[in-house]
Amino acid sequence: MYRTTIATLLTISSLHISTSHAIPTDTSQLALTNQNNLPTPDVPYTFRRAERSDIRDITDVLVDAFNPSPLWHYGYQFKDKYPIYHRECIRQGIEQQWDRIHDYNDTLFFNVIDVPILPPSLPLSSPSATNDHTPTTSPTETSRVVSIALWRIIPPPSSQSPTIHFQPPFLPLRPQFSTLSRIWKNCSLSLSTNKTRMHSYETQFHRLEQHYITYAYPTTTQIYLQLLATHPSYDGHNFGARQVRRGMDFARDRDRKELVTLIATPVGYPLYKGLGFGSVANVSIEMLDGLGRLWWEVMRWKGD
Repeated sequence: MYRTTIATLLTISSLHISTSHAIPTDTSQLALTNQNNLPTPDVPYTFRRAERSDIRDITDVLVDAFNPSPLWHYGYQFKDKYPIYHRECIRQGIEQQWDRIHDYNDTLFFNVIDVPILPPSLPLSSPSATNDHTPTTSPTETSRVVSIALWRIIPPPSSQSPTIHFQPPFLPLRPQFSTLSRIWKNCSLSLSTNKTRMHSYETQFHRLEQHYITYAYPTTTQIYLQLLATHPSYDGHNFGARQVRRGMDFARDRDRKELVTLIATPVGYPLYKGLGFGSVANVSIEMLDGLGRLWWEVMRWKGD
């Protein structure tokens, strides 16, 4: 399961969110049953805040989860020609943007789910866990991040500071060579990316997001799901539902004074509908080169 709302993936090494806004995390090691019988993971897991040391795992989740998506093929037109470069430069893009988010630490936060790494004789998941997409690990690792969620708290437009608007997906913010500079070309060259397409997409999607999310509710704060992805080797364990439920729980704990909103891809739509989200609008953007349109569904949680 993946979301292609990828106008940003900005992460933070330690979240210093004020108690008035912080969405709580926990360190549950076992799947828990919740009062509303919503899906919960069926394997041991830890739900926590993202850390800088997670960047490699986050990169694996993003690249492998988004790789089949039409948007990923559209924007990263040459990713299959430069697969290793593509992955490394996305990692660099995340790393460069990691600390930039600190200025918005009371409105943007990032949660991850990690799972223990078990010996090969004790597979954690279904046979898909042994497919070619399984993230690599070192002998010293005991767990890996397999699901990520980026949330943004959007205050009413009348009380907003200048709109937070970030770089297109993972394009480095400045020229930078990898530590393997003898092998990697400068990632600012964007060898795997069609920059014209990416700029067109980002411009159009930003307008949609502004209209249907940022300025859509003049008097209400929103809890907006900016990004959700689970590594394909760990699909089917309800990690995505667990991530979404955190935002729903937050709104419920605050007497539903905030709306929980998102923009779903066709792939993610069934999950959100099953969790009680209703459709607000069907939106699309025109792709360049006569490739048709990309579609999304603007959704809002209807509450209990």
